[in-house]
Amino acid sequence: MNTQRNIYLVVALMCGIYLNSFAQSQYDVIVGSNFSPTIKDAQEKIMQKAQIEDTVTINKNVSYQITPPAYMYQLLPEPINAPKIGRDQITRLYRNYIKFGLGNYWTPYVDFQANSLRSTKYAFGLGLFHHSSWGKIKGYAPASFSDTRINLHGQKFFKNYTLEGEVGYKHLMVHNYGFQPDSIFTKAENEKKVKIKGSDIDRQYHHTFADVVYKSNASIEKHKFNQTYTIGYDFLADNNKKTYEHQLDAKVCMDKDVKMKKSFYMNFGGLLGVDYLHNRWQNTSLSDRWLVAINPHASLTYKEYFFKIGFNLVTTTQHGDVKVNFLPDIEARLHIVPDVFSIYAGFDGKVEHLSYLDIIQENPYLSDKINLDLLEQKSRIYLGLQTGLSRSLTLGAGASFAFYGNMPFFMPDTNQLFEYKDTMVALQNSFDVIYAKTKVFNAFFNLNYKYKDVLTLGFNAKYYYYFLSEDLLQAWYKPALVTSFNANYILLKKFVFKLDFSIQAFAHYPVLKNGNVEDKNMKPIVDFDFGFEYLWSKRLSFFADFNNFPCQRNRIYQDYPNHRINILIGLKYTFGGEMISKN
Repeated sequence: MNTQRNIYLVVALMCGIYLNSFAQSQYDVIVGSNFSPTIKDAQEKIMQKAQIEDTVTINKNVSYQITPPAYMYQLLPEPINAPKIGRDQITRLYRNYIKFGLGNYWTPYVDFQANSLRSTKYAFGLGLFHHSSWGKIKGYAPASFSDTRINLHGQKFFKNYTLEGEVGYKHLMVHNYGFQPDSIFTKAENEKKVKIKGSDIDRQYHHTFADVVYKSNASIEKHKFNQTYTIGYDFLADNNKKTYEHQLDAKVCMDKDVKMKKSFYMNFGGLLGVDYLHNRWQNTSLSDRWLVAINPHASLTYKEYFFKIGFNLVTTTQHGDVKVNFLPDIEARLHIVPDVFSIYAGFDGKVEHLSYLDIIQENPYLSDKINLDLLEQKSRIYLGLQTGLSRSLTLGAGASFAFYGNMPFFMPDTNQLFEYKDTMVALQNSFDVIYAKTKVFNAFFNLNYKYKDVLTLGFNAKYYYYFLSEDLLQAWYKPALVTSFNANYILLKKFVFKLDFSIQAFAHYPVLKNGNVEDKNMKPIVDFDFGFEYLWSKRLSFFADFNNFPCQRNRIYQDYPNHRINILIGLKYTFGGEMISKN
């Protein structure tokens, strides 16, 4: 009973304590004071890192061992499959080729080639070419032209030598149409309109030639004695009776490589040439002209270095005078990156005959009689660089400065007269050649790009500056700037696009008045040509060429304008080829 009573007392006491504490929590204690508890620099202390100093150092030695694994392997070479031999991959040759076209201004075009096929003993062929135009230029005399060529060529192959030969004939017909008849004959009183016939002003040139070359075969090996023997003959006659030119030239070239040490080579050689000219005009026979040239040289090649030294000894005989010219022939090259980038510099000179044939190839609108002389380049200093930035991109640039004792220029011939109704009229529609001492600075740049067999691009630029003697006012008809750009693109192996763009600028032409010469600026020549070809098959294709697409009235010589646009449409066809075995 006492124990039970004690338990009741303890429980009652605890309940009293709990009720008393619950009753006290219901009271609010208000302290009247302005004190506000704060912690100084609380934020700064919160951001401080705790510093724990470890006073206990434990050193434990660890030892271990690495057991390299053993790999088991066995070499099993893969078998090499036999190559697949298919059809013959040699490009198929065709014996014959013909290109035919017809354009505006009554312009036929024919190009035919017939050649032998593969042979280790010989090769021969025949070529025919004709291009003419019978169109008129408004306000000018008849301006038609005709160019016809035929040639036979052949080769005979021996073990160590090759014999080559070619014979041919060329006929060129042009008209000296560089005047306007209405502006010349309008002062004639009570006369009908003057009609100039083509036969009155035509110039026809007949060129027959033959060449023979006997040379040693090229070899990759060094230390070979290389020889080349050449002889050529040219006969030129125009439509004036008893006017002709005979030219005979012969050359012998020899050289030999000598290996001195490893990567050290020397080459010794030279050239001996003889050139003979005989000219006759309609009423005048010129004295024979001779030129004998000797050009020995020696060169040294050591790794990326190349150096050549030699001279040209040229003896000329003309008009009864004998001249001897001693000219340098020196060149140095440095291949900075072999077959990729090289620079070069040199010092040389040359003396050549200017033949009647040479001059008509530059300007066929000549007088009945022209002045023939030598082209004398007394000396020339040049330098440049060549680089192949990649297999597809090549670049070249350079400059030269040359001294000419005789340099040819074209001038209108005031002595050439045209007979009309017993009256002699000076049309000034033909050219004579004058010579002057000149110094010429030349700079050039070229860039070529090729992408596979699909795209080719080319850009060329040349700049000339002439330092003239006092007896010449300007470098007549010679442009100071000549640039050209060409592109060729093949699309899907079926469509071929061609583009040619060129500019010639800063040329001068003379105007003759009352015995005085006036200097006039020529307009720039801007030529834009576009061509298209559709490859119907490997043998047959169709083409269309658009020349002078901007329709410019260009003039190479001031009084000789060209047609505004030329269109030529035609086809190409190859046939008569060798058959390729299907096995």
